[in-house]
Amino acid sequence: MQDTQATAMQRQTIMRTGMQAARLGMLLTAAVLAMPAQAQDAQDPIVGQKLFRQRCASCHWIVDKPGRLTKSGPPLAGLFGRVAGTYPGFSEYSSGLVEWGKTWTPAALDTYIADPKTIAANTSMRIGYAGVRNSQDRAHIIAYLKLAASDPKAD
Repeated sequence: MQDTQATAMQRQTIMRTGMQAARLGMLLTAAVLAMPAQAQDAQDPIVGQKLFRQRCASCHWIVDKPGRLTKSGPPLAGLFGRVAGTYPGFSEYSSGLVEWGKTWTPAALDTYIADPKTIAANTSMRIGYAGVRNSQDRAHIIAYLKLAASDPKAD
């Protein structure tokens, strides 16, 4: 009889805990939905750094340091405000990127990294790189680059 009572009490405890967890989940969901869109879409440079390392760092340094081997893409130091395809000393740009001729702004970079081949059909960046389709991931990467590309000690 005691075993049956203990089992029933355990079941009640498990059910109560499950209901509390479900309520908490609903409250968190409601809180996120009640947040302004700006708060939900915040650009996080810490998340951006992680994404940059996963998706960009195999081809790009942030800073060109003496004695460092060149990667397949140009360093990104001083990116914003520079015309696409003009990093000093880097000569591996595709003609499509050079012809695009846009000045790098956060909006231009967002468009480009979403799908580089739509900007420059013959870009070498399309080899092994499908773009960053998720707009929030792009926002995080750009937030990181805004900080890192202006830091001479980055990477």
